[in-house]
Amino acid sequence: MSLQAKGVVVCISIAALIFFILIGALSLSKPTQKLGEKAASSSTNLTSSSTNLAGITNHLAGLSSAIGNALFGETRRRQKIAQSIENQHAIGKAYAAYLADNDGWYPVVQGSAGVGGKTGNSRSPSGPLPVVVSNLYGASVPEKERPLNAYIGSIKSFHDPADTGGGAYNVHSSWDSFGNSYQPQVADDTFRVKRVLGEKSAKEGSYEGTSMRESEISKSKNKIIQGDWNWPYDREDSWHSKDGEARHIMLYADGHAREFVFPPTEQMLKWIAPPPHKEMPKPDPNYIWW
Repeated sequence: MSLQAKGVVVCISIAALIFFILIGALSLSKPTQKLGEKAASSSTNLTSSSTNLAGITNHLAGLSSAIGNALFGETRRRQKIAQSIENQHAIGKAYAAYLADNDGWYPVVQGSAGVGGKTGNSRSPSGPLPVVVSNLYGASVPEKERPLNAYIGSIKSFHDPADTGGGAYNVHSSWDSFGNSYQPQVADDTFRVKRVLGEKSAKEGSYEGTSMRESEISKSKNKIIQGDWNWPYDREDSWHSKDGEARHIMLYADGHAREFVFPPTEQMLKWIAPPPHKEMPKPDPNYIWW
């Protein structure tokens, strides 16, 4: 059963429950009159019962609305997650095709966004991004120079339906600003993740300028390739967050994509770099992710 169908079934069930509660309330609110009681007493009881019933009805209507809104929001969130997983699964297939054509080497790119998608507009809410930032992220890389575009059915697969931007420059949309909603691991090891793609602007032959080879991946099921742009941060920076958790859709080397909950941002920031700068352990294939 689809998410939409499940949502409809739940809403109908809630509506039915509220209907039967109202019927019960109507029955209980009917005024009772003993033999010989005056009509005025009956009228008073009726007015009181009607007032009580109106209060019950308003309360149930508010409860129904709140539950309905919550269910709709969660259904919509799950739909976006499903589309994001589908997008990244398609990108995973593009990576696999690229590897097959390039002797198992991952691409060397100009900025994280430059692996695929469209040419970004290089803008933030306050105006054009600094040129150095646009180049760092690969926002201005033309579509034809983004290596995975030749291996994917539609570049719209690089647009996440939950993309609300954010990040250091608080862009409204990573897709619009950078041309890509997803960020692969480029040049450096960070957050306990070993770099995957080499960076074109780095020194030739350096670690940062050399991409990973498929044969280097000893465990593919937990090897992170990329995730939605703001991974691994939580709260407002997480497009798929729930209850403040750092939920992100991640793509792995074996081609599968799934929702993953990272530790809190406070911890992840300690793992942004190895000692002496920060406290990141060396990426380990035997850890939860690497």
